[in-house]
Amino acid sequence: MLLAKLVGAHSVQGSYRALWGYAFISPWLVGLAVFVAGPIIASFYLSFTEYDILSPPRFTGLRNYVYALTGDTLFWPSLGRTFYYAVAVVPLGLLFSLSLAILLNQGLRGT
Repeated sequence: MLLAKLVGAHSVQGSYRALWGYAFISPWLVGLAVFVAGPIIASFYLSFTEYDILSPPRFTGLRNYVYALTGDTLFWPSLGRTFYYAVAVVPLGLLFSLSLAILLNQGLRGT
C-alpha cells in the first residue's frame, strides 16, 4: 500500500517536471516553427507558383523546375560553382582553421 502511494506520487512529480520541461523548451520550438520551418514551407509552396510583389501567386506546377533544368542558362554553371565551393573551399577553410587552432594551442618557448 505504501509502495503504491510512493510510486503514484513519483509519477505525478515526474509528469510535473516534464510539464516544466515542455514549458521551458516551448519558446525555442515556436522560434523554430516561425523562423525555420515557416520560411521553408513558404519557399516550397512559392516554388510552384508565379508571383510578384503586387499580384497574388498563380499556381504553375512544375513549370519553374522545368525551366530551371532546361531553359535557364545560369542554372548549371551556378550549380557547378556551388558544388565546387562545397567540395573544395569549405574543407580547405576547415583544414586551415584547424591547423591555425592547433598551432596557436601549442606551448610557446619561455612560458
